[in-house]
Amino acid sequence: RKARYKFTHYKPNSNPNSISSLFIIDIIEDTDGSLWIATNNGLNHFNKQTNQFTVYKHNPSNSNTISSNDISSLCLDQNNNLWIGTWGAGLDLYNPRTNQFFHFKHNPSDDNSLSHNIVMKLFCDYSGNIWVGTWGGGLNKLVFPNNLNLNLVNSKVEQKPHFIRFQHNENNLLSISGNSIYSIFEDATGNMWIGTDWGGVNRFIKDNNKFRHIYSEP
Repeated sequence: RKARYKFTHYKPNSNPNSISSLFIIDIIEDTDGSLWIATNNGLNHFNKQTNQFTVYKHNPSNSNTISSNDISSLCLDQNNNLWIGTWGAGLDLYNPRTNQFFHFKHNPSDDNSLSHNIVMKLFCDYSGNIWVGTWGGGLNKLVFPNNLNLNLVNSKVEQKPHFIRFQHNENNLLSISGNSIYSIFEDATGNMWIGTDWGGVNRFIKDNNKFRHIYSEP
């Protein structure tokens, strides 16, 4: 006998408060119980009380909008800010209290910038760090200065957020095993586990900044 379940379907339609795409990439829950939904056609915020979606899309003429409609990963930090990874347009930070988007992109001339604009996976750890896994640029750890005014993120100030890069180095056996990151996880001891594309899984011990590689051994 088959169990009977009832599913409610949410699909795009002519209603402006409907979801923006059929292709769902990531879903996370906010502290108020609402949902953030990443799609290939914008960011969606779902209000369970009203049963409606608010859609955030890129507007080339407005720098305060999301940087791309093709969203690959989401995470919420300890201050309830939403971090948004995009496919090709870098990393965005959304402050829901001010309705502002802040942008972080790869700068070839700045080693402290995001290592690649294709973001595959985001993870907000228990210590408040933001980890950014890219496609081809390795792993990034975002370092935020204390008491930084978010309004200054996109401006030229001395103490700006910067990224520490962890990239594969064939001459260093303790470097990360691959530069395309599929998954990021923090275990109960505070160590990070990094899944790569054809490079196995890496355990990163924060205290000594070293990686241990775990490969398939047929």
